[in-house]
Amino acid sequence: MSNLWDNVRKHTRRWSAGPAKLQIGGVLDENASHPIKMQLGDETIESGGKQARDLTERNRMLEGENQLLHFKVSVLLDMLASATLDTVQLKQLANISES
Repeated sequence: MSNLWDNVRKHTRRWSAGPAKLQIGGVLDENASHPIKMQLGDETIESGGKQARDLTERNRMLEGENQLLHFKVSVLLDMLASATLDTVQLKQLANISES
């Protein structure tokens, strides 16, 4: 069974999240990397540029704000559920005292 796994590992490529590296004439060029370009309408944004870094930072800030808003909604829903239960209990006590 281990021979099968060794054979699979030998023929399986590993994908890296790092920058692409080019091999020129059999020599690996460590400094070669190609920025990723993204086109949004008429705008073209490169991955290594200032605009991309600004967008990444803005995205991080918005994700943090989104998490905070989710937490606030959760707290408000808990408060609403608690207030609803209190109202139901008060109505039940009022019905019992009227009887």
